Amino acid sequence: MMTLRQALGIHSGDIVYNIAGTELKVKDYSVTFAHGELKNAYFKCIDNNDPTWEFTYGYDELYQNFEDLPDDEQSFLSWVRTVYPDLKYRFDDDLNEIRTAYSAGFFAGLTNQLKTRAEEQLQK
Repeated sequence: MMTLRQALGIHSGDIVYNIAGTELKVKDYSVTFAHGELKNAYFKCIDNNDPTWEFTYGYDELYQNFEDLPDDEQSFLSWVRTVYPDLKYRFDDDLNEIRTAYSAGFFAGLTNQLKTRAEEQLQK
């Protein structure tokens, strides 16, 4: 998802997407500080398909472009949308823990696959 640095470049009227892939238009935004340092950014967004639907998202719940996401994030979002679509309605803390576990599994699987391929090449 989006980093805090990327979030600082988002302005009212920009288009972003949530975990469900819904196209959202940023209506307003706010930032929070702790001890003089930037801590969080929040975006009030409206659904482009239903402008009466309005919700506030944390910066780490949004992204600007699916293709710019790392492979593990793309895989996670595809999994959420197809295999477990109700997951997108979970609380943020739950979703972040599931995302972290998914990414760890993704990289563990990728590492194992690369190791297996290397061993197969050595045996040839």
